[in-house]
Amino acid sequence: MRIYPNSLKVSRFAVQVSKKTAKHAVDRNRIKRLVRESISHLLPTIKPGFDCIMIAKTNFADQQESSIEKSVRNLLAERRLISNYPN
Repeated sequence: MRIYPNSLKVSRFAVQVSKKTAKHAVDRNRIKRLVRESISHLLPTIKPGFDCIMIAKTNFADQQESSIEKSVRNLLAERRLISNYPN
């Protein structure tokens, strides 16, 4: 995950999945869709003012939505981007 500060009142996100991670476009698009959905659920708790590029390193295509959301939440918490995350 790459994080860059911005001067906006919102945080923006991009999701990148390479062909090395998932060979088929269907799988890459599913991974992006699931990660974006996880981010949208967490958006009220995410601190504003950042541009984030999330780079998928593992194939999430076979995982459940709840485990992907948990992975995204943990990644954002490690980077201290979630404002009211219980530690």
